[in-house]
Amino acid sequence: MPYLLSPNAPLAKLYLEHQQASITFERMTVGEAITEWERFQPEGTYAARADMQGLKEVADAPDDRARERKPDKECPMKRSTFDGEAIVYRYGCPHWADLDEAGLGQLRLAHNLWNELVAGELQHEETVRQLWAQRPEVSETLAVVTVAEEALTKLLERTKSEHVKDRSTRTRVETKSAVAEARRELREARAVAKAAKKSAYAEMEPLFAEVKQAQRDVQRALYGTYTGQGLYWAMWNEVLQRFQTTLQTIATQRRAGRPATVRFHRWTGEGTLTVQLQRQTGDPARTPSMLLSPESKWKNVFVPPECAREEWPERCRPAARPNRGRGNIRIRMGQDEQGAAQFAEIPVQMHRPLPSNGDITLVRLTRKRIAGQYRLYFTITVRTERPAERSEGHAIAWNFGWRRLEDGSVRVGTFEASGTPAEPFSFGSPMFDELVRLRDAGRSGEVVIPASWIEVIDKQETIASLRSTSFDEARAVFATALVASPELAEALGVVPGDVSKWRSPSRLAAAVLRWRDLDDSLKGDALTRLEAWRRQDRHLWEWVANERNQLLARRRDVYRVIAAAVSDRFGTVVLDDADYRALARRPVPEEEDAEMARRSRAMRVLVAPGELRDALNQAAKRRGVPVDVHSAAGLTSIHETCGSDLSERSSADFAGSTRVWCATCEKSFDQDSNAAKNLLARLVGNEPGAKAG
Repeated sequence: MPYLLSPNAPLAKLYLEHQQASITFERMTVGEAITEWERFQPEGTYAARADMQGLKEVADAPDDRARERKPDKECPMKRSTFDGEAIVYRYGCPHWADLDEAGLGQLRLAHNLWNELVAGELQHEETVRQLWAQRPEVSETLAVVTVAEEALTKLLERTKSEHVKDRSTRTRVETKSAVAEARRELREARAVAKAAKKSAYAEMEPLFAEVKQAQRDVQRALYGTYTGQGLYWAMWNEVLQRFQTTLQTIATQRRAGRPATVRFHRWTGEGTLTVQLQRQTGDPARTPSMLLSPESKWKNVFVPPECAREEWPERCRPAARPNRGRGNIRIRMGQDEQGAAQFAEIPVQMHRPLPSNGDITLVRLTRKRIAGQYRLYFTITVRTERPAERSEGHAIAWNFGWRRLEDGSVRVGTFEASGTPAEPFSFGSPMFDELVRLRDAGRSGEVVIPASWIEVIDKQETIASLRSTSFDEARAVFATALVASPELAEALGVVPGDVSKWRSPSRLAAAVLRWRDLDDSLKGDALTRLEAWRRQDRHLWEWVANERNQLLARRRDVYRVIAAAVSDRFGTVVLDDADYRALARRPVPEEEDAEMARRSRAMRVLVAPGELRDALNQAAKRRGVPVDVHSAAGLTSIHETCGSDLSERSSADFAGSTRVWCATCEKSFDQDSNAAKNLLARLVGNEPGAKAG
């Protein structure tokens, strides 16, 4: 039985939850371990029980005071030496399943905790600004930065107003020059302020340390506050980890010169419940069979469905999966006001089995809103042994992107292999014949999003336009009714002149619902028309949202099936390291947001080339297939046949068509297939003219 600690005990700060840890502890003294933990995790993600793996020696001490008297007692604190694979399985729940009051209470507490952490961080930043303002040499530079920021903000607002006035996304030449100059002045002012802070930091460091320690003390106090209200300690860890990750992302963006700040979250009923299955030295693996046994020490945390320990056929037909994979998951939901543990039984549909020898470490239950309905799904993290690396089989190289083809489909990936696959591709579904287009007996080909899928998105845009027009008409009807009946405006608490500024259909729908519940004397034809609008708008809203959700789920499943088929037939997978995030960023206000760029960003969300690349990477690793990653530089611009470098050609030459003309060998070539061939050549190091990857 692990040694029980008070949350205020010094060693309670050493509590290291498996997923939260970011430190690798070697053998160190208790004092050293405390110092290291304080340095990396000052917020103290700990629970009331120190059952961290590796604390067995220290747990033998009679009390905390004995541990404090012997700070140099050796403490074998090692992070898990597990060297296998962590696989995340996602399982859906029936559409009618939802959380009970206890589950919603956990989500609400986690939501409130996040906002309190945000408030504390904003207060900390304001305190730091006030401390810097006490230094004259720094405050003067910060005043210059403030003036430069205000000037840039005014110019950007002017740019937007000019776009509206000109009905164009093209910025006027003089405004563009003024914005560029304002940005340059702001960069220079920030550089001067940064230099001033750097020179004064040594004297200010003790004050900053004191302020930071005060913030840590407040965060530690929040642990007792929220766990006292019933928040499960694993949920505390989850929220704090997510908050720390957000702060790291914000710091990275600020270093890159992009504005970023931590934000409050609005309560929408969404969120994630988390439970962690902690394992001490000597405990058995947390396999599905162990978790279902009466002797399981984790039965008060997580119990999988009975079907999790059943043997599934190697190739289970999809039609048999619904009946085979149905069951209920029992999951911890925190505790009530009296401190008693609360649980929930959630129905789940398992479309594939959990590994019988897998070690389950983490379970999450996510509540997501799709239109007006909430949906639940589980994600279960399982550790498995690393598969033996496969040594036989041809190599296959992939080039990713999104390019519209003549038949209306969108090409997502192009592949070239060094030889014919071990067995022919056979997916057993006509849909895949449309998605995967093979050439040369499977040695080359492409993956496309069919035109029928694109038509769904185009239809959704048409519906969105219809909803917008109907909303404008309904808003005008509502405003007219309020002007005609001051009593109605007073009863609804709405100012008639403000209605024209409303931009959300849900706001108008909520007002219609309140109007419907008022006295009959305030009702009329306008309410009948608005009620009809509300019902139709909700129908279209839910239709579009659910259709889009189903389309994205279908895409995710298709990519996984394709990735599994590729990994089963080839011995090496060659990928590039292209970063698609830059293509997804919107241009700054003074730059033109061209129609082609907007369509490209919208198409990227549908085709998700990065998701296909990740699916190939994960499927290969699970099967022991080596994955070789090379630089994406020069893949498209270098002609694989003759080695000519076409990088000096304009980007329009490459964006306008799938084929590019090479003047050296006087031939046209498919630029995506060319990139895949260059990538395959880099595997063996014989690509002509290739840049170092």
